[in-house]
Amino acid sequence: IDFPVTWDVGAPLPHLFLNGHKAYLTFYIKSVDTNWDGTYTTVVDTASDKVVSLALVEFEHCTSAKLGSPNDEVFESHPLYGKGLELYTPMQIVNSDWIKEIQRINSIHSNYNPANWKNTKHFFFGFHDDTFECIARSFKVELYQTSFRNLLNIVAEKLVG
Repeated sequence: IDFPVTWDVGAPLPHLFLNGHKAYLTFYIKSVDTNWDGTYTTVVDTASDKVVSLALVEFEHCTSAKLGSPNDEVFESHPLYGKGLELYTPMQIVNSDWIKEIQRINSIHSNYNPANWKNTKHFFFGFHDDTFECIARSFKVELYQTSFRNLLNIVAEKLVG
């Protein structure tokens, strides 16, 4: 999918927040330290008040979302491994079995309308320590230069507002 940023491959530290209609995914954006000489490692800490580059992705009309296993070390265990799925890049799963499963579950509702599922998409983000998957209609990305703690406060306001 067309996505405006690249996340940090080493430690993007994704966080997922959701309610019944929206999902918010936050993570560190890839940044290049022009002074890096290869002799040290930068450790990121979500509890720090240091200003960093972060992304906030809002998934609109979210039906379901999950963040967790598999990580990049056991990625080949993902059911879609070998079918074009890649790590470290945002993707859309076409002809998703997960969408079909959720649609099948919802089909028993008296007001079920298959047309409501026409624009539903299955998004996949393969991070270093986690994978994120979401069934939603669309997403929008906002970029922040702030602390992780401050961004989490912004997300909390968006969820209750």
